[in-house]
Amino acid sequence: MQDPDQIVALSDGPANAFSDVWPSRRLREVGRAELWSFRASRPRASVLVCAGGGYVELVVDREGIDVAIWLAGQGYDAHVLVHRLPGAPGPDGRAYPSDIALGDAMAALRHIRRDLPLFLMGLSSGGHLAGAVACQAGVDPAGLLIGYAPLNANHRAYKAPAGKPDYAPVEKQDFYDALPIG
Repeated sequence: MQDPDQIVALSDGPANAFSDVWPSRRLREVGRAELWSFRASRPRASVLVCAGGGYVELVVDREGIDVAIWLAGQGYDAHVLVHRLPGAPGPDGRAYPSDIALGDAMAALRHIRRDLPLFLMGLSSGGHLAGAVACQAGVDPAGLLIGYAPLNANHRAYKAPAGKPDYAPVEKQDFYDALPIG
């Protein structure tokens, strides 16, 4: 296991605690948004990596850290986003809003070098988030890689299969509906 070269807190809140052990650690509660950076010795680009977990947890090792370590070895500064989860209780007990993950991703971009080309990458729900980030004004990524993401299959009006129930918590479903990607 390799630790990040740098961890930047993107929001206030308590420290994050993993469930499970390496290489299957997950964050089922995100106390604060963070950006974990894995640096290349001679970077040719920067990559924001969005791990999946269905917006109810983050699969940080297999869909975040493992990817970032590989990217850094290929010459890319890789930054794993640890975002807060829509509908999860915040420190004040109120549920985070549906767009909390997008807001955390946009905050992360302010801490990533912009003198290098920027790529966005996400797996599963992280692919949905990376696609949503790519569509925001002013982001202008050099490229986008989405791996096995739900895209429009989770939008209330376009679900596959038809009749699939809405997701809980309601903020998660609202996020898919507000930002259909595909």
